[in-house]
Amino acid sequence: MAEQWRTAFGEWKQRLLQLDRRNTLLYFKQKRAVRILDRDLDAIAEELLSSKRGLAFDFVGPRRSGSPPPEKPDRPGDLHSDLPLLDLQRRLNTLRTRDRLFEEEQGLNVLFLALGVLHWIDEKDERAQAPLLLIPCDLERASPRDPYYLVREGDDATENATLRYKLDMENVNLPEFADQAPSEYLRAVKRAIRRRRGWEVTDDVYLATFAYSKIAMYQDLDETEARGVDHPLVLRLAGSPVEHRDDADGGSALPPDAELAGGGLDDLLDLRRQFAVLPADASQLRAIEAARSGTNLVIHGPPGTGKSQTIANIIATLLAEGRRVLFVSEKTAALDVVKRRLEAVGLGTFCLDLHSERGKKASVYEQLRQSLHAPRVGRKPQSGVQELETARQRLNGVSRALHRIHEPLGRTIYEMHGIYASVQNAPAVEFAIEEMRNLSEPRLEEIEQATARIARWPSQFREHHTSRWRPLRTSESAVQLPDLVRRSMRDLAAGVTTIETTTTELAGGLGVPAPRDPEALDALGELFELLETGEGAEPNWISADVPGRLLLRVEDQRAAQRDHRRMTDRLGPWFGADIPPIDFDVATGALELDPNARQSLETFLGKTWERNVVADAVGVLGGIDGIVARV
Repeated sequence: MAEQWRTAFGEWKQRLLQLDRRNTLLYFKQKRAVRILDRDLDAIAEELLSSKRGLAFDFVGPRRSGSPPPEKPDRPGDLHSDLPLLDLQRRLNTLRTRDRLFEEEQGLNVLFLALGVLHWIDEKDERAQAPLLLIPCDLERASPRDPYYLVREGDDATENATLRYKLDMENVNLPEFADQAPSEYLRAVKRAIRRRRGWEVTDDVYLATFAYSKIAMYQDLDETEARGVDHPLVLRLAGSPVEHRDDADGGSALPPDAELAGGGLDDLLDLRRQFAVLPADASQLRAIEAARSGTNLVIHGPPGTGKSQTIANIIATLLAEGRRVLFVSEKTAALDVVKRRLEAVGLGTFCLDLHSERGKKASVYEQLRQSLHAPRVGRKPQSGVQELETARQRLNGVSRALHRIHEPLGRTIYEMHGIYASVQNAPAVEFAIEEMRNLSEPRLEEIEQATARIARWPSQFREHHTSRWRPLRTSESAVQLPDLVRRSMRDLAAGVTTIETTTTELAGGLGVPAPRDPEALDALGELFELLETGEGAEPNWISADVPGRLLLRVEDQRAAQRDHRRMTDRLGPWFGADIPPIDFDVATGALELDPNARQSLETFLGKTWERNVVADAVGVLGGIDGIVARV
């Protein structure tokens, strides 16, 4: 078992140090650094430690565009570089920006002064260089018209632990840095590599940024490995077969969510033992309960799901039970979010912030002073425990009603609301469902079959040869085609609704039934066309006697039309389908026919017909034409 977790520890440590060419602690790149000239390693280390203001770089002010580059600094500083003066200002600004970015996001100082460089050859016979000693620093500047000052951070110089680990794999044992002068440490490194051909130690000094955050984690793992491990969680993570326990006290875990629907979790959690200071749902209450019982757990979720809120509730709950909490995060933002939440509910005085700059001695003393002198005044709760218990029982009653299964659907109201929410933007399909309480299994099966047919419509549209919608298919496929079809269908549905509303209003104004099919809609359209193109009523029709005379004339017209049809039927067998045109003078009774019509009439009538019969027939036809003309 020991061999197993020691192997795992070695793998963890190797991953932390990242021993490939991306690690600048092993493969240092000078093009992103500032090389400092004409300074002794021991002297610069001592001056950084003793100077309160820091060491100034050479400074040149802004220049106009097109002006020649400056040859001398406007203000000579304590530190000089081989970079052109304007390039030096830009490089220092880049280093400070990168350092501040890491400081804000992760609370880490990544700006270091590298003392001494090892030029070495890796396992691929490729030349590389790495810094030997690292002093944490900061760049300060009062204004754009002032020089940059290099200021030493509070930590002491440290050796390049990543390089030590890497070279240990190459059977090269670098000495440990024991707070001696930098020059002495470089001489010790030279003795350690004296048998390596092509390796060299130089006393170069560089200011650069190094991702140095993983060294502390590496050292913690190294110390833990040296002392040994007996914690079951660490052993399980390392792959050792340790018996799993739900919590530190061996207590039973909460039932799964499926068994706690409808407020079942509240039946297990005593309201008097809940100390959440922020709103929490059932899943968050489960996490709080697991944490307070000592269970090892992982909470995961996308942004905005309440992870920080849950952490704040866990801390508040454990504080209420008199326990201490260590909250660790790689990101400064995560720590700040939780701390602000605790401060908002009056628990900020219990928080000691040890991240980044706030972990320095002066900041720690100030936080302790504020905590000791903070007023010990609690806030009175807005509601009593019994009142909250009553409200919770009432809400749980509603929740249980929502989670009760209803037949014949076999679903709860809660589930049906979820299904409806997922399709609420779909177009409405009208079909009648009678009283829901009387819904039977056969009727439900009919509805499901109807919806299944509707669900097959998209496939019918996609199938080219069998689709009823084949004439509507486009000849060119496109990614946006489904969206275009949906948009067209929405426009079509909106147009049908507009037509239905408009025609119903117009039909109501005319006193006719609203159209319910395309044929009735066409008939209504023809009626409106006649109304639009007709001559309309004469103004004198409004007098009292006009309607009566019009009715009489209509009756005469109706009788004349009957006589017209009767005589046409009688003359049809003789004249055929086309009766020759006849001009008859009603006043004189004269019958006038053109030569062709007269010959045709004589041929068909013959000389056996009496002239008065023909005259009567023609007279009737002419009389009808006269009545029509008068009307």
